[in-house]
Amino acid sequence: MLEYFLLFGGSQKYKELNIHVEEPIKILEEIATSNILQELPFFIFDKPFSSLLITLARGDGRVEPTFIKSKTPLSFKEDILEELIRNEIIFIEYSREEPLKEYDKQKIKKEFKHYNIQNKIRFTTPFYHFLFAFIIPYQRDDFTIDILKAKEAFRKNRNRVLSLWFEHLSKELVSVVFPNLKNCSSYWDRFSEFDLYCEVEKNRYLVGECKYTHKPITKQELLKLEAKIKKSELNSEYIAFFSKGGYSKELEKLKRENLLLFNLEDFKKLITS
Repeated sequence: MLEYFLLFGGSQKYKELNIHVEEPIKILEEIATSNILQELPFFIFDKPFSSLLITLARGDGRVEPTFIKSKTPLSFKEDILEELIRNEIIFIEYSREEPLKEYDKQKIKKEFKHYNIQNKIRFTTPFYHFLFAFIIPYQRDDFTIDILKAKEAFRKNRNRVLSLWFEHLSKELVSVVFPNLKNCSSYWDRFSEFDLYCEVEKNRYLVGECKYTHKPITKQELLKLEAKIKKSELNSEYIAFFSKGGYSKELEKLKRENLLLFNLEDFKKLITS
């Protein structure tokens, strides 16, 4: 059930199809042959909106690179984003990175002279992400879907989409574990990216990494994360991992109070909270 939510969550239209099949790839075919697209805001299927949303579904969401890769003029940026936000297709996740300069004449390192802090565009629901990753790119001129190409894309890229929405669900789990949560989102800067950076209590922070794979997380990955935290100079009273594949015995034996290891069983808390 978790995987179904990570792919299709947030869509009442999808629920209305009353699809009862065992494999998500079969749901893809059902959606592609249904009239569900006719019930969504029509403008999102036309350029430049469709080009931008398809690029967003395949990229990291940084605003300007997404516009450039989709060949959408940056001069249209404000109007396009405003329309998509107003229709609740996307939202903007703002960078939490501190500016490189504290004052105008401050000198910065040569390698960062052309560095710009970027916000990110995010889909509001997994279902919109699913549509623009696996359905809309394979729509023919007669509005039918090339099912074979859509299925092939799904087989190759489903894990990337699942991983992103697993991060979102992990954020919800943090809010259950830490009821005084102040702020929780991903974090990126000129050095690294972090799946979660949360102020769980006033001036107390959690850095989290989410892995939606069958491979157990090891102590080596903890050491890598700690090195990234140090380089980015983040506060980290807690380090948390959220893992589908569990953890190595070496990592579980550490028993550190500031190290939190969540597995799929912990996500049941979201059902009862």
